[in-house]
Amino acid sequence: MRFRSLRVTLLFWYALILVGSMAVLGTTLHRQMRSVLYHEADAQIADWTDALRDVVTRDSSTLEADARAALPDGVRFAVFDASGRVRVASIGFEPGTLPTESTVVTRDHHRWRAEPLGSDAGWLVVGRSVREENHGIRQFLITLLATGAVVIVVALGGGYLLLSRVLAPAAEIGRTARRISAHNLSERIPLERVPTELRDVAAALNESFRRLDEAFEAQTAFTADASHELRTPLAILSTHLELAATIEQDAGQHRERLRVCRDAVQRMSGMVAGLLTLARADSGQVPFESKELELHALVEAEIDAMQPLADRVGVELECRVSPVAMRGDAGRLREVVSNLLDNAIRYLEDGGRVMVTLDREGAEAVLRVADTGGGVPEEHRERVFERFFRVDPARSRGGTGLGLAIVRWIVEAHGGTVAVEGEAGVGAEFVVQLPLNRAVR
Repeated sequence: MRFRSLRVTLLFWYALILVGSMAVLGTTLHRQMRSVLYHEADAQIADWTDALRDVVTRDSSTLEADARAALPDGVRFAVFDASGRVRVASIGFEPGTLPTESTVVTRDHHRWRAEPLGSDAGWLVVGRSVREENHGIRQFLITLLATGAVVIVVALGGGYLLLSRVLAPAAEIGRTARRISAHNLSERIPLERVPTELRDVAAALNESFRRLDEAFEAQTAFTADASHELRTPLAILSTHLELAATIEQDAGQHRERLRVCRDAVQRMSGMVAGLLTLARADSGQVPFESKELELHALVEAEIDAMQPLADRVGVELECRVSPVAMRGDAGRLREVVSNLLDNAIRYLEDGGRVMVTLDREGAEAVLRVADTGGGVPEEHRERVFERFFRVDPARSRGGTGLGLAIVRWIVEAHGGTVAVEGEAGVGAEFVVQLPLNRAVR
């Protein structure tokens, strides 16, 4: 049976176990008392049967008188011959048919014992009243039932109070959880007031609330950062369009303003595309392909594609790759290489150098993109993979701030890791480790 209330469910099973236990205990005590009382009566009847046997074996002409003299008053007896005829019987005794086997039975509030006199010699039947014993058993049973009922009622009442106290911390946990909302994510369940048995549950809920709080804060910060990042190109676009519409300018000035507007639109487009990619990644809606590919050829192709950007800002690109074949999504891995190169080039001063290496180390492909820029301080090395985080915003050269976040997502989806190494002021080295034969999640 199922109930909606945990208290009612526990109380129901507690009552069921309690009643069952009382029933077993009462039945056992009742049988034990009955056995003890009847055992005493049976011992007396056995002695009287032996006394009657002695009288019968003497074959006296005064058998009935001798039998009555040998047995106490009130004892009922009968002697049958081999044919079943009653030789002698006490007053009021109706033995019925001839016994067929030795037995001890209870009938009409009497305990009867039947024994053979010998082979084909007849039977002896002796009995006595057990009304007092039966009355005592009935009184015991009534007392047992009354006591059991009182015990059950008291136990159920105590059980209800006990359950209320035991479940009170759970109710408090529920009330605390209901108080937590988007405007009150900092509240936690006080563990010092929670019993040991529920402390793990409360701690797990607190940990969930903490992660939810962090996720909410990250979402809030992400929204604020996205708004801030989009505000700049929108302001540039709005300003130049307004100037173009209100001030007379020659064709060269118009082309320059259009170029600035185009760059702002491209920056916003890249940012929106990155946001859309990460949003779909968070919801698990981005499909991945898992095919055999030549990673070294992919890396070389992306270096060639990024060469014009490097030439434009005076950055030298160097490449040393070893043949590496693996399973993965070629399009997504191109994004990894492209974003790492774009990040390195945009943060370099003119005349800097970017070195790309690819090697196979055991069962992994290791891609390294090192630059000669200012490097990443150790305290920022975990945060560089966060969305919109920049070590030095003044040197971003128009980046969206989403490239490294996308890199980490793609690498982890391939079962790999990405980290930044190097020394601050000397240069940064991004290291990507990818398993060669692991299916993409």
